[in-house]
Amino acid sequence: MAPGPPSQGHQVENKAFGGVLAKAPAPVRGVVDMRERGAVRVVPRRAVTIVIENEGFPLAYGVVANISASGACVWTDRRLQVGDSINLRLSFPREPQPIQASGRVIWGAQTDGGEASRYGLEWDAGSLPQRDRLKTLIEGSF
Repeated sequence: MAPGPPSQGHQVENKAFGGVLAKAPAPVRGVVDMRERGAVRVVPRRAVTIVIENEGFPLAYGVVANISASGACVWTDRRLQVGDSINLRLSFPREPQPIQASGRVIWGAQTDGGEASRYGLEWDAGSLPQRDRLKTLIEGSF
């Protein structure tokens, strides 16, 4: 499938997770297309929330737009910069314990005048000792 013009996204079929479709952003030079990623991203059916806990900053809250074993796209009111390291807790519906994770911001899209912005996070290698639990929760969240 050839990428559309920059103003359009394209649909990517997620066969590994029952055909769930995710709207992939239009390709941008230097950015990896969703079809070329190493892990399948899932758009949760129910809200997966996050708490960003960075030392020296107040807590910030957000919601996951899509998630995989290698990272996530999140909406938050915290202003982040590409390259920032973050610590967060992921809370899945009906799960008593959140998952602790750390990662870095690999891209950002701040909204015009809005209060929330969208960011792409990549989990730090080894930051998820509960990686198997995360995979199970991801599979159950669509």
